Amino acid sequence: ALAGNRNLHGEGLQILSKALERNGRLDYLGLDGCNLHGEDYESVRHIIATNRSLRVLSLAVNPVTKAALQVLQPALSHSQVKVLQLVTAELSDDCAPVLGEIVSSSQSLQKLQLSQNELTTEGVSHVLRAAQSARCLTVLDLSENKIDDC
Repeated sequence: ALAGNRNLHGEGLQILSKALERNGRLDYLGLDGCNLHGEDYESVRHIIATNRSLRVLSLAVNPVTKAALQVLQPALSHSQVKVLQLVTAELSDDCAPVLGEIVSSSQSLQKLQLSQNELTTEGVSHVLRAAQSARCLTVLDLSENKIDDC
């Protein structure tokens, strides 16, 4: 895990991506709190696409935008990632349709952790609709969001 390495972005993440491409056997990638932005998610997408053995991807405590999710979605839908952790990732309702696409298109996603974000009832409804037809999803953590009680 490379969690908390606030300097691991930009060129450093690109170097890591290329090094891991040659390895191809990565099982767990924890990039929690690495201050990822913009093009950093292209490097993460590359890591997902070139490491078929990747089972757990944690991007917690990073700002994950709709654009970042759109970059990651095609790679995630063809990956073997079983656990995706997006805890405290500043996710808002505009991210929800892409989260729904990730859930519905994934061949392997079993656990999606979306706790401690800014999702409201409206945004969560996109994810829940996708979860109803998800192939493998068994755990969906939506705790500590802005979801109405009714």
